[in-house]
Amino acid sequence: MYIIDYNFSADEIMKPLVSVTVVSYNQKDFIINCLESILSQDYPNFEICIADDCSTDGTADIIESYCNKYPGIIKFIRGKKNLGPTKNCNLALMAMSGKYCAMTAGDDIMLPGKLTSQVDFMEKDPECRISYHDTEIVEASSGKVLNFSKGISYAGDGTFDMLLSKGSFIGACTAMFRTKYMPSFGLNECLLVGADWNLHLDILETGGYVKYIDKVLAKHLRHSKNITSSTDHEIELQRFQDVVTTCGLILCKHPDLVNIIKRRLSNVFREMRGIHGGKNYKKYLWASLCYKFNYKSLIGLVLCFMGVRK
Repeated sequence: MYIIDYNFSADEIMKPLVSVTVVSYNQKDFIINCLESILSQDYPNFEICIADDCSTDGTADIIESYCNKYPGIIKFIRGKKNLGPTKNCNLALMAMSGKYCAMTAGDDIMLPGKLTSQVDFMEKDPECRISYHDTEIVEASSGKVLNFSKGISYAGDGTFDMLLSKGSFIGACTAMFRTKYMPSFGLNECLLVGADWNLHLDILETGGYVKYIDKVLAKHLRHSKNITSSTDHEIELQRFQDVVTTCGLILCKHPDLVNIIKRRLSNVFREMRGIHGGKNYKKYLWASLCYKFNYKSLIGLVLCFMGVRK
């Protein structure tokens, strides 16, 4: 159990308000640890905006009990019908009122000092619109640390162009952003499962940059119900479709960035080659080459004709 200490000085309480958004769906085994990890943060001025997507396993009842216990801290939007990840997240985003937003999910855990570290970092750098950090990736059933996000994706600073070029390297539970740069509609609801990247691009579109904090400040739990861990081919395909849609949206506004977008799409189609058991393996590699010539896709296509897939 986490220890909560609200004995803050007047100067500490004057720190900017942080809105922590929590999205949940059928996470009764994880939601208590998630909420306790937020409530135990040493940062003195935050609110928790929770949107539950019509859970059927008792998750919402657990959240309701916390809402009753912390009425001045927790705002709870209890879904009456299932909306899906993007629309449900927007309910939480529309409820927030902080200078900063820290996004997380009901199966993620904040480590001590996360909010303080990110706010202090961003307060010192007004041009930093988004900050993010390293994360432990943990197997939920055993508690075993599988990896760190720093070891599997880009970990560094970037501008709009770099984020567009490299793709989504900001983990959802690591991001803190300045809310004044968020679009009034929040996440783009035409993107069903992969709207985070589009949101981060929207925030950086008019300037500023994203900066990396080289600290492990959260745990992301891997389990069978994760969207990010899902083996459902349709969810996997939708995730890629959302990336392609985002590229199209950016191209409409920024035709001068066509070469960056073609390179991103080339990488995306190469990554898609294994979908549905590789049924369209060659077609995706060919599409990758059509968008932007690259040796990885060419070699993959040649090997495929030789009966080798890798």
